[in-house]
Amino acid sequence: MIYSADRIENKLFIKYDGLNKEQIHWQLVNSAKTFNPVWYSASNGTCVVGGAERRSDAGIWFIRPTQAQRTHPIINQCPPPDVWVEVFFNKDPDRSNAINKVNYCQRFWTRIEYLGICIPETTRRNPNPAQASTAVVQQNNRPNQPPYGIYWDANDNPPVYFTYTWNNHFNFACGWRIDFNIVLNEIL
Repeated sequence: MIYSADRIENKLFIKYDGLNKEQIHWQLVNSAKTFNPVWYSASNGTCVVGGAERRSDAGIWFIRPTQAQRTHPIINQCPPPDVWVEVFFNKDPDRSNAINKVNYCQRFWTRIEYLGICIPETTRRNPNPAQASTAVVQQNNRPNQPPYGIYWDANDNPPVYFTYTWNNHFNFACGWRIDFNIVLNEIL
């Protein structure tokens, strides 16, 4: 089995995401590609931040990295995505690794939208699948229980939190909208 690893300062984190998380990454990338086919979207794409390699769970580049950057991202200094998404469970080290990765990247790169999606380990079926989607309501404090999200805007403002459930969505400043039904459907 092949594992991916992230270096955060002097620590090496071996990362293996379960099948549910990998499917969520794929669904998010597919959603972004559907929204704007010109964007370059990838799951677990390696980029270079502050001289160190980093991987976003799902990333969107508004300008496609060069062929050399996509083929050999470390040697050719592939830039980080314009939208960076991390998916995590509400327990450490998973949660702290995701948040630390975002905090590290923010020290070196500005103008990136970051979203952390905290997922539950189980969920119930959508009680009303025909209901129209509504936007999440942002709040200042982190919820205690998943599902919830953390959003860092591209202007380096403090993060905002929100809870989500079936038939909720989140709107990025870039226009992309995440429908949380695609996230929760993978956990059933």
